[in-house]
Amino acid sequence: MKIAIFKHQYGTTVAESIFDDIEGYVRISEYVDIDFPMLPPSETVEAELAALDKAESKLRMQFQEKLDEIKTSRANLRALTFVEPA
Repeated sequence: MKIAIFKHQYGTTVAESIFDDIEGYVRISEYVDIDFPMLPPSETVEAELAALDKAESKLRMQFQEKLDEIKTSRANLRALTFVEPA
């Protein structure tokens, strides 16, 4: 993988050549070819599972918030049209 240092308004970052074409990013170093050795699954699976659990929890929370908004809107509409029995 070839990477270089890029400068942008928030500081610097190390990235691949795709950043050459992104507005606001300026390459400030030459590219360096680096081979990153992959970690074995025994060292990464637990972290990947934890990330999936976190993503699922976040999605469930967002879903519940939307459901609560719908329930509140429904209750507000019913309150607007409520007629008290005589």
